[in-house]
Amino acid sequence: MHCYLLLLLSLLSFDQFKQETDSVKVKQAIVNSPDTTKVFGLLRLAELSYASNMNAAKAYSKSATQLAEKTHNTKCITLAYLQEGSRLWSEKKTEFAFRQYHIALEYAIKSGSDQDRREAYHQIGTRYSENGQSYQAIQYLYQALQLTNPDHLPNAYAYTLFELGKVNAGINNYPEAIDYYKRCSDFTEKSLKDNHLRALSNNGIGLVYDNQGNFKSAIVFYRKAYEITKREARLEELGGNILGNMGYLYSQSGNTNEAINCLKADLAIASKYKNFSSVLSTSLVLAKIYSKVKDVKTTYYYVHIADSMQKLVNNPSIDFSICRNYAYIYENLGELDKSIGYFKKAFSDINKFYSPKNIDEIATMQTQHRIAFNQKELELLKKSKQLDEANFQKVKRNNQLLLISLVFLVVVIVFVFVLLRQKVRSNTMLSDKTKIIAEQNSLVSISNNRLQEVNRQKTEIIGVVSHDLKAPVNRIKGLLDLLSLDIRNRDEYINMMMISINDANNLIQNLLDNSSLEEGKSSLRPTEFDLVTLLNSIIKVSTPQANYKNISILTEFQVGSLIVENDKLALTRVVENLVSNALKFSPKNTGVTVKLELTHNAHCVISVTDNGPGISIDDQKRVFKPFTKLTATPTAGESSTGLGLSIVHKLVALMHGSIEIFSDFGSGATFVVTLPIQVPKQAA
Repeated sequence: MHCYLLLLLSLLSFDQFKQETDSVKVKQAIVNSPDTTKVFGLLRLAELSYASNMNAAKAYSKSATQLAEKTHNTKCITLAYLQEGSRLWSEKKTEFAFRQYHIALEYAIKSGSDQDRREAYHQIGTRYSENGQSYQAIQYLYQALQLTNPDHLPNAYAYTLFELGKVNAGINNYPEAIDYYKRCSDFTEKSLKDNHLRALSNNGIGLVYDNQGNFKSAIVFYRKAYEITKREARLEELGGNILGNMGYLYSQSGNTNEAINCLKADLAIASKYKNFSSVLSTSLVLAKIYSKVKDVKTTYYYVHIADSMQKLVNNPSIDFSICRNYAYIYENLGELDKSIGYFKKAFSDINKFYSPKNIDEIATMQTQHRIAFNQKELELLKKSKQLDEANFQKVKRNNQLLLISLVFLVVVIVFVFVLLRQKVRSNTMLSDKTKIIAEQNSLVSISNNRLQEVNRQKTEIIGVVSHDLKAPVNRIKGLLDLLSLDIRNRDEYINMMMISINDANNLIQNLLDNSSLEEGKSSLRPTEFDLVTLLNSIIKVSTPQANYKNISILTEFQVGSLIVENDKLALTRVVENLVSNALKFSPKNTGVTVKLELTHNAHCVISVTDNGPGISIDDQKRVFKPFTKLTATPTAGESSTGLGLSIVHKLVALMHGSIEIFSDFGSGATFVVTLPIQVPKQAA
């Protein structure tokens, strides 16, 4: 806003405002100035008063707007309404701010100035982005970009490119986001030499690749962004944020040493600049890393820092993430009582902040805002039509005066010509605005449909979480009560609580797996491992669940060892889900059989057979769809989200395999997974 104000002042040859920033000098300068100049002076006074005296800023801003209306200078009016919109936005009066912005855009269009229109489009697009309305933001920012000459306004051009990259990244439109970020980075390097914006652009590209699961590309751009920040001392805080991104990514990929180095550097910089939120999140990640390697002293050191920062930040909306991290940290340290306590608090925060009622309220507010926006557009169209009609009447009166001094025939011809030209112009403008309204209504309709689908999916997922997490949480609560009354059976109760915690963890993992697979973020990462050892370890982990129902897990392996190259994590999730389902649907005192066989065409066959109620023909047709509830139910009241087999089906397809079901209703079921054997090169 300040840069735009100075540019307009230079056009009016009012150079004093470009050099004088003291409010007293500005007041003296505008005492005997024309109204147009006073408008810019009042806007400058409003800017200078924002930080120290908000009431004075309001008064200057309103005075500027009122005086601008009197001048009938569209440039003045445009700038005044933009300034008023910014003031209302800073006061969090979102709806009123948007009204002022759109009035400014109306005057900018009438002025015919590309510069005025560009500034209005850019500010409206930026505000829509900040308000979470990404599709509207893209529409206005793109209009601003089209009107920006990179030679005349290089800063505005670069920042518009960056905003478009950020908005597209926010709606997972990754190719467009990367394109805008790269254009911004290249332009700032060649034309602006702006290291701050260039570092932000490369960091944005790194975040996009990070979200896509492309570790190598993400690290390349994070490092590039960090190297740019090292060139200027003022970019040290930004460099710390980038180091935090790198550290978290290293921790996710298992590179512990690099993760610790980056995160400690980020923590030092965040502490220096008193960025408490960053200190909190970085301390939690460091505590989690050290808890995994059982470094108790260092873990508690960073937990203590995180506790101190949480008291300063005091943001209830992030309590779920913090409690979940604490639960995992104490679980790694073996302090089960504290871990269970934080898990219970985390689940409580889910219901508090993400209940279906809250989601419906948010959706209603967004819909009401779109309706209000459309009504405002219609009002602007009516007002424009009234102005056109007033102009038409003015021309008509002028033509009537000409009749006195001109020959009757000439006057009639001129009048008809002017009348037809004005009518065509009015019809053309009305047609153009009607098309704009139709396009905007189409965008609103598309956005509403997407919002309804997202709300439906969120409601369905939250319903599953609320229902299926209730059982393990209630079991844990009941066992905690029993533990306080009967300490003699402590080990048995703790074992049963661990089974319930594993149920809850499996539910959360299935939800995360399903989300990653739906969004296409999952990709295979092949490693070498012994398939027989993997199957035995999964069976060993499942033993407590089997013992709880006195179920025997039998194995029939055709080989004693089989070294393969595949995605170990994906295959683990497949077998874990199949074994867990077999145990859930098998009655007590029965058995489950896990087989491994080799075929002549370099494939391996893994089958899991249970003695449950079987799967009907109708259920077999839909068993691999997400959130499917089968006719048969778990035999001991276990939770079942209907996601496990859906995830198995997607993961097997990702590994180029196949899965089949063999079952007669009432006599058990067998799931058969066939996978190609990828023999390691050194073993081939």
